[in-house]
Amino acid sequence: MNRFSRAELNSTLRPVLLDNETILAIQDNVGLYDGNEKAIDYMKGTVYLTSHRIIYVDSQNPTTNSITVEIKLIKGREFYIGFVKSSPKITLRFSDITSPYSLSDNQLYASSPSSSVSNLQSILTSSSWICSICSFINKNQDIKCQLCGVKRIEPTISSTLSVKSDFEGSVGQQQRSPSPNIPTDEIGIACDVCTFLNHPSMIKCEVCEADLRTFDINNLNLENDVDASKNIKAAKNNDKSDFVRLAFRDGGSNAFYEKLKSAMATKEWEKTPETSNTKVSSDFDPGLGGLIGIIRNAEQNQKEQKETLNQAFKDLDGLMAKTSEMVKLAESTKNKLSKELDSENSTDEVAVFRTYLIELGIPNPVTKDSAGSAYHKELARQLAEFLDNLLEKENGMMSLTDIYCLFNRAPLISPEDLYKACSLFERLDLPMRLRRFASGLMVVHDEQIAQRILQHIKTTGPLTAIELASLVKMSVALINEQLQMVEAKGLICRDDSVEGVRFYDNLIINFQWERNN
Repeated sequence: MNRFSRAELNSTLRPVLLDNETILAIQDNVGLYDGNEKAIDYMKGTVYLTSHRIIYVDSQNPTTNSITVEIKLIKGREFYIGFVKSSPKITLRFSDITSPYSLSDNQLYASSPSSSVSNLQSILTSSSWICSICSFINKNQDIKCQLCGVKRIEPTISSTLSVKSDFEGSVGQQQRSPSPNIPTDEIGIACDVCTFLNHPSMIKCEVCEADLRTFDINNLNLENDVDASKNIKAAKNNDKSDFVRLAFRDGGSNAFYEKLKSAMATKEWEKTPETSNTKVSSDFDPGLGGLIGIIRNAEQNQKEQKETLNQAFKDLDGLMAKTSEMVKLAESTKNKLSKELDSENSTDEVAVFRTYLIELGIPNPVTKDSAGSAYHKELARQLAEFLDNLLEKENGMMSLTDIYCLFNRAPLISPEDLYKACSLFERLDLPMRLRRFASGLMVVHDEQIAQRILQHIKTTGPLTAIELASLVKMSVALINEQLQMVEAKGLICRDDSVEGVRFYDNLIINFQWERNN
C-alpha cells in the first residue's frame, strides 16, 4: 500500500476534491487487503471513485485512516465475483521495480546465455497477446486473460523463432527463455495454468497440455535452485506492494468495477480543462486593439454565456447535463460582482443576486446512481456542507420546506430523500440536527442555537417572543418554538404575567446555595 497517501477530508468527513474532479461512484462497508492479507487499520469504510482517484474513508477513524491513490498508478485490475462466505473483490495491480514488465532490456535478460535473446524482447513484449486456452486477444499489460482468467503464459524463444528442434534428444540441447522466476523445484516444473508439477523432461503439461516454461537442465545446479527459490520468496514478500484488494461486503462491486474501467479508459487526469477565458483569448485578434477589441471580447463572452443558458434550459435533461457549466458560470458572475459589493455604490439588488449565486453552487451533487446503498448517508453529508453557511445567515435554524426549495435547485431530489438524509445528521455526528416541534413544524438547526438565544437574553435582558423575533429578524412562530426548546433544556425560565410571557436567564441552576451547619 505504499502507493497510497493521506486523504484530505472536510468538516463533514467527505473527501476534498481536486479541480475538475468528479465523483463517479460511492460504496460503503468496503475493506482493504494489503496483498493477500487484510489491512487491519482499513477493515471497514466508504470508498469514493472519482475521475482521478480512489479514496478510502475509514468508518472508525476517518481523520487518521483515510487514504487515497491515483488511478493513473493502476496498471491492471481483476474482478472476483465471490463465493459462499467470500465477498466480491476488486484487485488493483501496480507497477513494481521488481516486475519483469517494468524492467529495462538489459535488466530483464542480464542472465541470457546469448545475445539473440535480448534482440527478441520486442517480439515477446508486443502490444497484445493471445490466450492459449480461449484464443482471446488481450492487451500487453493484462496479466490474466480478460475472458477466461488464465494467467499469461510467457512465450518461449523456440516458439517465437519457430525453429524446428529435435525433441527426441535431451532437453538440455534446446534453448529456452531464461526466466529467473520460473516456479521449479527438485520434483519438476509447475504448470502456469493448472499448477501441476510436471517431470523436468516434459514440454507440455501432462494434465492440461499447456506449454511449459522450460529451462536448460545441463546448466541446472544446486546454486541455481537456491537462487531461484530466493527470487520466488522475494517476489512473494513484494506482493503486498504490488496489488491491493477492495472487498465489497454490501454489494455494489459490479457497478463500481464498470465505472473503474471507464475511468481508466477516459483518463480525465490527462485532459486540460478549457475555460471561457482561454477560449476568448484564443479568438482574440491582436490587430484589434483599444476599445474596439475590448468591446468585441465582451460581446463574444456574453454571446457564449447566453448560448450556454439557452441550451441548459431547453429541457430537464439538458439542465442536468449542463449542471457543472452552470455552476462555473454562477461562480464567475459571483466573482465579478464582488468588486461592486466592496465598493460604496453597491446596491441591495446586487447583494441579493450574489446570495442566490452562492446558494446555487453544488458542483458534484450526490445521486442514487453514483452513491448506491450509501445514497442517504452521502446526501446527509452534502446537505451539511450546503447548510453550513446558510444556517449562520438564518440565525441557526431553517424550516425543512425552505431547505428543500434551496437545495433542490441543483440536484433534483424528492422530499422523502431530503427527510431521510436530515434524519441521519445525529447518527453521522454532523454539526446540525433535525427537530420536529410540538406544532408539527420540522426544522434543521445547528447545535449553537440554544447558546445563541441565551446570549441575547443575557446581553439585552429579559425578552418576549416578539422582541426576540424583531431582534434576530425571524418569524414570531419560529422564535416561540426556539424559546420553548431552550426552556426545556433549563437554560432560561419564564415569567407569565398579564403583559405576556417574558423569558429570563435561569440563575437558579447556577446559584450556589449556602449550607447551614
